[in-house]
Amino acid sequence: MGADRTGRSGTNARTWVAPNAIGGDYPHAGSGALLRLTRSLARGLEPQGLAGTRRGIVLTAFAILAYLAVFLADVLSPAAITIGSLSYVVVLVTAWTLAGRTTVALTIVAVGLRLLASLLGELAPVTALAQATGIPVIAFVAYTGARNILVARRSREATQEVAELHFLLKTTQTLLANLDLDTIIGDAVRATAMLIARGGAGGTARAAFHQLEGNRLRIVDDLDGRGPTYRHSDYPLEWNRAAVTAIESGRVATVTQQDLSPELQELARQGGWSGGALAPVRAGDHIHGLLVATLRDRSAFTVGELHLLEVIAYTAGLAIGNAQLLNRQRQQTDAVAALDEAKSEFLRLASHELRAPLTVISGYLSLLAEGALGEVNPQAAKALALVNTKAREMRQLLDQLLDAARIEDSSLFLKKEPVDLRELVAQAAADASPLGEERDVEVTVPDKPVVVTVDPERIRTIVGNLVGNALKYSPGGQPVRARVEAGERVMVHVSDAGIGIAAEDMPRLFTPFGRVARGDDSRIPGTGLGLYLSRELARLHGGEIEVASTPGRGSTFTLELPREA
Repeated sequence: MGADRTGRSGTNARTWVAPNAIGGDYPHAGSGALLRLTRSLARGLEPQGLAGTRRGIVLTAFAILAYLAVFLADVLSPAAITIGSLSYVVVLVTAWTLAGRTTVALTIVAVGLRLLASLLGELAPVTALAQATGIPVIAFVAYTGARNILVARRSREATQEVAELHFLLKTTQTLLANLDLDTIIGDAVRATAMLIARGGAGGTARAAFHQLEGNRLRIVDDLDGRGPTYRHSDYPLEWNRAAVTAIESGRVATVTQQDLSPELQELARQGGWSGGALAPVRAGDHIHGLLVATLRDRSAFTVGELHLLEVIAYTAGLAIGNAQLLNRQRQQTDAVAALDEAKSEFLRLASHELRAPLTVISGYLSLLAEGALGEVNPQAAKALALVNTKAREMRQLLDQLLDAARIEDSSLFLKKEPVDLRELVAQAAADASPLGEERDVEVTVPDKPVVVTVDPERIRTIVGNLVGNALKYSPGGQPVRARVEAGERVMVHVSDAGIGIAAEDMPRLFTPFGRVARGDDSRIPGTGLGLYLSRELARLHGGEIEVASTPGRGSTFTLELPREA
């Protein structure tokens, strides 16, 4: 199926071309003008072969002229003979090749001319009547016979098309249902073998897949009903000129034994095959290999078989492309999952390892501030207060990191109990107010207790984060308000009149480390974990956090909780 070692090209390799790559006829590349003319004439002489075509119009015009010629010959001929029987030949051809209405019209014309000839010429009335009677009978017999043959042929074709569609449907379902590369190739080879067996005369089927690896072809799957195969053997691509043709054209190529290199010819003789076809299997822009069909019981493939072979190869290419894409996505997903696990593990380790020394630092700071280790002068007391504040911020950051890691691996558990939400909100607002600043949060609560079943520590964390953010992003002493609203569901609204949030920044607002500060606002301290943790903690309680904001006019964050969270 190609060239020998010295590069001698095979002379009989043929490419079968589909007009749209998949579907349509496969004209032989070597067909000459005489062959095309012969086929054209053969199609024209088939039953109803010219019905509804331009050639049918030409034949109709020719039939009318022929009828007129016979009529004029009968009328003008000096001999006392009739040649009107030639009308039988004309009506026989037209009835065989043309459509029903055209046949009826031409038959009426022929009968009318026969009767007119008897009136104008020397044609005997009995002869004219006999011919006028015989013409429609012959037309009816010819047309009926042609229609019966055509109906039977179309019935066979329809049955064959249904069988082919069923075969293609089953093959497509089988190929696209798999994601394993070896399984897809094996199924494609088996489908090819079934295709060959369907159209053969009982010979054993043989099909294979030759994988393209650089400038070599390797037989990775070979199915032979007769016996041994050549699985996992390989050969240079230059030995197989038909393979080169198929790869370069991207279309099915056919080949005979005479087109093979000596090495492949010996294998072909051992296998007893008489012809072959190769269809390239393309996965995206990459040709993965060739699907090879081999004949033993005949020398040539039908057009339908070549079409089906190309469809199988095309579907196999789609399946291989899907499998490769899914494998890449799985690898990327596994890599992302591994990175997430490593990140979560790092956060857990860092949080645990840093909490111990931070606890010691905070303890000694408290002893120093209380004077347990000696008297502290006023300047040192101010410094100790500042350091203690920063230590508390570090402790809060470590708590956030640890909570984020626990949320991601679903190991964070709530300790719920009935509490008055008014007290939690007031305490969280007081704790979030910066030390040393004359800035209070305006808290508005109902007169009656608002009892909810929640984890008190986590709710204080949520409200504290919302109030803390409102204070940080409301410079210049802008007011911050927290309001509790009780109903079927409880809501805590935290509002500010600060810089607000742009619409394009909203998607990143509740993502881990998703800070949205811009320009001078980027100097505002924060890790971007507070809002993420707040929403996740709210959802663990069966609640939610929503935000409404207008740039330059402030924001309102709303914590919504069920009564029995």
